[in-house]
Amino acid sequence: MTIGVAPDSTRLVDAARGLAESAHVAEAALSLPKSDKVFHRTTDVRLRGLIAVIRSDARVQAFAETELRGLLEHHARHDDNLLETLRRFIGLGGNKTELAKAMNLTRPTVYARLARIERILGVELDDAESRTSLHAALLILDSRPEAERGR
Repeated sequence: MTIGVAPDSTRLVDAARGLAESAHVAEAALSLPKSDKVFHRTTDVRLRGLIAVIRSDARVQAFAETELRGLLEHHARHDDNLLETLRRFIGLGGNKTELAKAMNLTRPTVYARLARIERILGVELDDAESRTSLHAALLILDSRPEAERGR
């Protein structure tokens, strides 16, 4: 169960707006990693909140598919964990040492996987804008209903 919470209000007009905000927060929170948190606020969903609003736009979906196309196609053919490697790398802020620990891999293995991802996607993962675009694309992918994600 996911519960969205809007800011406190003392006016009925604000409370009515708060209901819409709460529904939006709850919807966006569905794409958050599982946690023990009972309720979510706007500050919890952040970029995911924006993506929840715009995700049905075909241009947004096209952006995500374009950014990740090579890796998604590779994943469909090989299922070799490169997509999960990218997901964790992005989630760890591009920290390769932490990625190696989190995935229980040697650093040379991590560097080799990241180099493969760079070749497949045609990007440099050391570039902050590339990581940001890929992060947004992953969030868009994750915001889609489970059946559409193919997970």
